[in-house]
Amino acid sequence: VSTEEVPTLDSVIKSNPLNINTDINAKPDNKKITVEKPAIKISRTRPTEQINRLIENGYREFTNGNTDLAYQLYTRALLRDSNNIDAMLGLAAIETINNNNSKSEYLYKKVMELDPNNQTAKAALANITVSADSIMTESTLKIMLQQSPDNPQIYFNLGIIYLQEGRLVEAMQMFNTANEISPENPDTLLNIAICHDRYGELDNAIGYYQLALNAASRGNSSFNRHEIETYLQQLIKESRTSKQDVKGE
Repeated sequence: VSTEEVPTLDSVIKSNPLNINTDINAKPDNKKITVEKPAIKISRTRPTEQINRLIENGYREFTNGNTDLAYQLYTRALLRDSNNIDAMLGLAAIETINNNNSKSEYLYKKVMELDPNNQTAKAALANITVSADSIMTESTLKIMLQQSPDNPQIYFNLGIIYLQEGRLVEAMQMFNTANEISPENPDTLLNIAICHDRYGELDNAIGYYQLALNAASRGNSSFNRHEIETYLQQLIKESRTSKQDVKGE
């Protein structure tokens, strides 16, 4: 008998690290992650090939939800190449999932030093800035929107505020606009799914959860993929049961 706790919509929302934290007294997550030290061994494999293999394995484990193992693999790659951008992005994404914003911010800034035009790091830093700033308000974001009307991140952040306040119609509008400007962003798709879920529109919610997971498999995301997959399966079962009950009436 499995003892794994079944995720709920509330747990999905709470685990989404992009939600703006308005609790200025919240204690930081001091969870320590054990980093496996690379074993010293003689190998004919070229260093670059070793690093690429570590990056590929790290990404595979990350997309499968094994963030601890992915962290170790990315760390080993970075120990071999201290300027490896892929390893930094992988570690930064995991730190974001673990709500270690100071560590992820450091890594993303390091990436920007090496590659000033790196779009992944730019978008992530915008997320971290808003998430860490509890004073960031709706009016401030609207002023920013006037200056940068085509910036999907501003629409996304407004959507987060509206979602937290229960303003689902406005939240959906913001997330949809962000998705139109920057399609297939897994974090945006996840929040669209959450809006539909809260509305009780299970079919639409299921569709967007699946889109979010598909997008996450092709690029970086800031949510726990394994948890979303588990929750999605539960939601699909509930939807089927509900439809069967309706047919039986």
